[in-house]
Amino acid sequence: MFNSTSLYCIRDEFETLTYQNLLDETIDFEWKFGEIPKNSCICIEGQNNLLFVRFLIHCLLTKRSLFISSVNSIKNLLPSFCNYKIELFKDSKGVNVTFEPINIDLNTTLSGEALYLSTSGTTGDPKYICFNYNYLLQNALLCKERFGICSGTRVLLCVPIYHMYGLGAGLLPSLLANANIVLVDNYKFLKFIEELQTFNPEIVFISPTQARLLVKLNKTFGRLTFVCAGGKLSEEEYTSFNEQVGELIILYGCSELGGIATSIVTDDLALKRIGALFPLSGVEIFFQGQNGNEIYCKHPAPFRGYVDKLGISQYVFNESDTYKTQDIGVQLENRRFKVEGRKSNILNRSGFTISIEELEFFFSDNCNNVQYVILFEISNSDRIVSDLVLVYSVIEGVDDIELVEEEVQVVSNRLPKHFRPSKIVRKESLPINGSGKIDRQKLINSFNQ
Repeated sequence: MFNSTSLYCIRDEFETLTYQNLLDETIDFEWKFGEIPKNSCICIEGQNNLLFVRFLIHCLLTKRSLFISSVNSIKNLLPSFCNYKIELFKDSKGVNVTFEPINIDLNTTLSGEALYLSTSGTTGDPKYICFNYNYLLQNALLCKERFGICSGTRVLLCVPIYHMYGLGAGLLPSLLANANIVLVDNYKFLKFIEELQTFNPEIVFISPTQARLLVKLNKTFGRLTFVCAGGKLSEEEYTSFNEQVGELIILYGCSELGGIATSIVTDDLALKRIGALFPLSGVEIFFQGQNGNEIYCKHPAPFRGYVDKLGISQYVFNESDTYKTQDIGVQLENRRFKVEGRKSNILNRSGFTISIEELEFFFSDNCNNVQYVILFEISNSDRIVSDLVLVYSVIEGVDDIELVEEEVQVVSNRLPKHFRPSKIVRKESLPINGSGKIDRQKLINSFNQ
């Protein structure tokens, strides 16, 4: 699965390990878990560091069931199928492990070793995605092949390696290839810039927010290849990035299937600008639904299904099944396709359509002091057309709130009338779900009550 070598290494901000060191320490973990039954599910907080990587590899090699929680998860909000919570720390004697029993008396119905990730889903209720380890690694090999990651490739990861994008498309493909890997926390932008300059990576994994920041920085790092997922860039943003920063590969995927498709470097710029994607090896894309624009996918290495907080199976997904992505798109020539957005996020206002995502990007890009922007529709009994609500929070440390409110209103007035929010609300804080993301559904429910 993973090859031991002293030629290449992986490092975070504090330590560096060769692959030989990493595997030696990982195998040495086993004696530290003697008190934990093999059929237990272990929970660990995901972090972009080598402590987390060590334990992840240990679970993959020993087939232990693992639930990766978001940073700072509250213990009593963890799913009941987790039996032990693990914490790792490093001192002068090496890596030490502490584990806390949390639900050891509960008989769960988890079936076999697997990785579990949390997702809020479309309803806002937490559900847990179950991944068979073999399929997880097969999925990673598809990304390794598409991105051309091989032994010694210099890979910079500045996205969370405990979410499916960073884990399945970035970390695992790089580990399987014996790449040289550098891990940086996604919020440490200055450290990220430093590594771009000193590490001289060949492939860099970033988020759309980081892509926009790099464009604003307007600094040349050489013609590096960047992989971006987790949101949509406009045609103008894509063009600016390719002209100013480097080659940008757009990855399309989801937590349930991992990587699905990417843009192709050798395609014409006109195709790449509009977001043309080509499926990974073995992946099939179908367009179905009432208007023939809903994206369905058949994947050779999909998830196993969903379980509830007790570990009881809620949905079983088979390899032969077709997955409904909840996205809408357009079929292009030569197996290419374009994603227009989430089906639930497409607005139809007075006969004009636009995605909520595009409107949120518009406000984020034009309001300098706004941290988060959330847009949604709510019904209004006094009007035929539903209200379009904009909720935002202000960047920490900004004192002139009136100026920010004025700025948001000015930006809103620049939109065509049918796309302007009918309500603009500033919030001190926004609700967070179990995945560490903004709980959009909870926010919407607070306005519908």
